[in-house]
Amino acid sequence: MRMWGDYERGISQPKAEVLFLFKKIGIDVDYVMGEERIEQPSENLNEIEQELLALFRRSSELGRAVILSAARGAEKKEADVTTRKVG
Repeated sequence: MRMWGDYERGISQPKAEVLFLFKKIGIDVDYVMGEERIEQPSENLNEIEQELLALFRRSSELGRAVILSAARGAEKKEADVTTRKVG
């Protein structure tokens, strides 16, 4: 997205309401505003979680959407199965 690229290159800066929306969806607002990115410690993640996170971070916007869709679909399917077992 051009807007995002402009933010990253310092050509423009997002308005406050946009920053709040970014933060709400998990975007590192400090990084967007030019601060040095501080990686979260991954020592609490198991090997599969670390691999998934690395793949997600390297993915394009479309790739991330596919990964999230698959994870959400799996979560919903598991919830449906659990509901049927209980009911």
